Amino acid sequence: MKKGSGLVWVAVALVVVVALAVGGYFGFTQLMKARGKAALEATVAFEESMWGHDASSVEELLPPAFASAMTSDDLEALSNHWQGWEFDEITEWTDDSVEVALVRIQVEGVTSDSTMDASYELSSDPSLSEARVDVIYSFSAAEGEEESLDESATFDLVWIDGAWRIAQFSFEGEGAFDYTFYREGKDVDRLLEDLRETIGVGAEETEGEGDDGGVSSGSTTEDAEFVVESFHAAVMSGEYDRAWALLPEEKRVATSAEDFAAQLEGYDITGYRILGSWQDGDDSVTVQSEFDAAGSTFGYTWRVERVEGEWVAVSREITGMTEEQVDGELPSDHPDLGSGN
Repeated sequence: MKKGSGLVWVAVALVVVVALAVGGYFGFTQLMKARGKAALEATVAFEESMWGHDASSVEELLPPAFASAMTSDDLEALSNHWQGWEFDEITEWTDDSVEVALVRIQVEGVTSDSTMDASYELSSDPSLSEARVDVIYSFSAAEGEEESLDESATFDLVWIDGAWRIAQFSFEGEGAFDYTFYREGKDVDRLLEDLRETIGVGAEETEGEGDDGGVSSGSTTEDAEFVVESFHAAVMSGEYDRAWALLPEEKRVATSAEDFAAQLEGYDITGYRILGSWQDGDDSVTVQSEFDAAGSTFGYTWRVERVEGEWVAVSREITGMTEEQVDGELPSDHPDLGSGN
């Protein structure tokens, strides 16, 4: 009796152990499945907030320590860094992928027939603390518009305070860039400095763009470079009204914001560089830049001056000569040919 009873208890114990093991396995599997879906949800929410310029929603998806270190200007600049598209609808949702349709926004909020499909997919099973989501952007051009190449991005997420936060965003395509909001062992202030450089926020004394397209700041060449950097960044992100406002006054008089936007829409601008600058005086700086468009590289020499405390572009010439000297003799694909822009 005693021997048989002991065997029964052993059998019961084994059943319990197996049940707990099986239950634990399926419980953990369900937990990780939920974590994976939550990572996709956080990624899509971040992109929707960026395209929609929703600063408060962007802030909620950042690591708390990084978000706390940001100023309101930092947050506003980040949430306005993406331009030109808005979410239309989620077309498909599975356990490990999401399909989203976007529509292109042209000047003054007018939509075009161009569409973009964004595909979000977990690159691998997430861990309890980290996840990665890969994104492919596929473009469909409207009639009469040039077809764009597909582009891609990667989101790295980290689990902090019971939620996924965006640790890093890396974009590959025209004007490749990345944001890093969290990196183990790296100082938050250093990460924030890098972000400010990416999104075009100047040094702490910089207050932002003035009413006349200037930038309030101190007296360094970096402040003048920021005016030119802001112009090119606005062009790259499709913010043509903002780019037009940063042109020298004579250029703005020569062409309207609408005509300027329509002109740039037709160019395949793929990148830009600030080549350098030098100070001509206490309140005057020369800045050289170049950009890639239509398979060629074009250069500009800017003169930026401080007027009533604001740095403003007062002239812009094609590198090596004035635009008036070469008008009509530029390469046929140059954006300034015959336009005075």
